[in-house]
Amino acid sequence: MATEQPLQYEIIKPTSTHTATVILLHGLGDSSQGFAPVAMFLNKTVELPHVKWIIPTAPTRHVTGNKRTMRAWFDIKRLADRQWGDDSDNEIDMEDSANKIKQIINNEIESTGISSERIVICGLSQGGVMTLYTGLTFDKKLGGLAIMSSRIPIPTKIASIASEHVKSLPMFWAHGEADKLVPPEWGIKSVDILVNELCVTRLAQNATDSSQAVPGISYFSYKDLEHELGEAELLELRKWILKVVPIDTL
Repeated sequence: MATEQPLQYEIIKPTSTHTATVILLHGLGDSSQGFAPVAMFLNKTVELPHVKWIIPTAPTRHVTGNKRTMRAWFDIKRLADRQWGDDSDNEIDMEDSANKIKQIINNEIESTGISSERIVICGLSQGGVMTLYTGLTFDKKLGGLAIMSSRIPIPTKIASIASEHVKSLPMFWAHGEADKLVPPEWGIKSVDILVNELCVTRLAQNATDSSQAVPGISYFSYKDLEHELGEAELLELRKWILKVVPIDTL
């Protein structure tokens, strides 16, 4: 059920002049406090001193798939027996959470004067679904979207509600080949939808070796990684963030 309450969130402040913001969205059952170490890891070098990290906590709601009340961006009717492309996601919850995330983005733009193109959304698992739903439907162009161990939301409908900015977004996708909760095939199919239906450019992995990010999506797979974040992908993500919101761009 949709609520009017804004999201609560943790902030990790930049250590130099603030010129970029990264919003990190946790997975099912987690919280901003539980996900904050990801920001701390990404922020522990001198490469990203200009970045402000915002880590929201998802609303508490009943999750039908595991019969529990927990932090969740949206209800899921089925978990253990999910099939690719089924309709078990609660789209009303999804839109409600996306609107709350967009409120954080708009507040950030209004309160800091930072351009939307200096704001990046990154998400893990259910947070990755919300990264896509929010970023693909936002009415302003963002700096980029990063998705880890996740899948595209409402695959039969997403193209019809996506904004005109989608084709110009840099996107990063990382997925573990040993992921049993969100199979890597779902990540590959999701990228195919972005490419074939939303006209997003498929980039070679070495595209991240360039000095600047370019529009399009790069897919990274990790052989022994399960449904979790690994150090190798976080190091790659840090490189990507530095390219989409470089320190020398004001």
